[in-house]
Amino acid sequence: MQSRMRYLDGIRGVMSIGVILSHFAIIFYPALILIDHQSGNALTKAYASSPFSIVTNGNIAVQYFMVLTGFLVGTSVFHNGKTSWKNVLVKAYRRYVRLLPTVLLSILFTYALMSTGLMFQGQSAQYVYNTELLNHSNAFAPSLPGALYDGFIDTFINGSQYNAPLWAIKYELWGYLIVLVCASILREKRYRRLVYILVGLFLSIVTTSFISFIFGLFIADLYVYRERETTYLSRYYSGLLYARFVPGACLAIGLYFASVPNDYAGLHGWLSILNAWIKPSTIRGLGMAIAFFGMLENKWIHKFFEKRALTYLGDISYVTYAFQWPVMLSAMQYFFLEFHRQGMAYEQAANGAVLLTLPIIFVISIVVSKILSTRLPACLKRKGKQADA
Repeated sequence: MQSRMRYLDGIRGVMSIGVILSHFAIIFYPALILIDHQSGNALTKAYASSPFSIVTNGNIAVQYFMVLTGFLVGTSVFHNGKTSWKNVLVKAYRRYVRLLPTVLLSILFTYALMSTGLMFQGQSAQYVYNTELLNHSNAFAPSLPGALYDGFIDTFINGSQYNAPLWAIKYELWGYLIVLVCASILREKRYRRLVYILVGLFLSIVTTSFISFIFGLFIADLYVYRERETTYLSRYYSGLLYARFVPGACLAIGLYFASVPNDYAGLHGWLSILNAWIKPSTIRGLGMAIAFFGMLENKWIHKFFEKRALTYLGDISYVTYAFQWPVMLSAMQYFFLEFHRQGMAYEQAANGAVLLTLPIIFVISIVVSKILSTRLPACLKRKGKQADA
């Protein structure tokens, strides 16, 4: 199945670039993401409240990663048969082992930069539009025991103190476990889809951070079991879902909902009537799930995102995600400061800094990916591969 769906890796690669662009924007052009930021104007407000904001909206990429995990875990369980509780625990442990090396290396990399004075966000904070963000980024004294604790334990429970974007890793681990348990218990139950909805409603009340995993599981169920539907009604609805016009419609509608801003501004204004019951993050997750469903049946999407360059970006996307922030606080801020001291205009300095930083991020991602795939102890490699959904 994995070989027939390489386009999903290509999409993941593009989404990883979206995460980088969102962090670039939040530092230098925060009004592209924060609609009411003081540095904004009418043009930035129009952009930030439109569906085009998906280009610099890293939350959309994270939602895709979560839906993708739910989908891949669900399809794996549905195809491979019953999973015992012992196997669930083993898979959860292997998932941790799969995530750990990249997390730990990125945090130790951040610790090394902080310890050697090679992080420059404190110096550049006074010159960028998002001063508050840089003033509060890694504003503490680093220690090796603290970095090790952060890498082995805290990132998977509370989020990382050293590498802020790794906040999503705890949800990736526990979301994986939630989907694995749900799929293992419900895989042959007739009422399973109702349970998915109930679990999703419960999670939307407690925390919206896991609901995208359930959306992915729901799509996996529709995808795997569509040819096994036996009743006339279920076959009728399955036929509607996979009608020729549906993939394109789902993609357009899904991306519209996935780009909803927190204040429901602009083209999303009518959605504010839902604010009392549904949080914007839930709507974004639902939107990405709808778009994901459309991607599964869109042959144009498949053909475009199966290109080798994009699938390779997908292969290194996890490492890219983990290492891009410390590089931004180090190299990118150094370049920006140098350009600023040379008297360059703000936009020239910011844009020049990111253009010089992007190759560094990708070179580090390629090197670290190569190390992790060829130099790790055999036991870690074996467990990691088995845990990769």
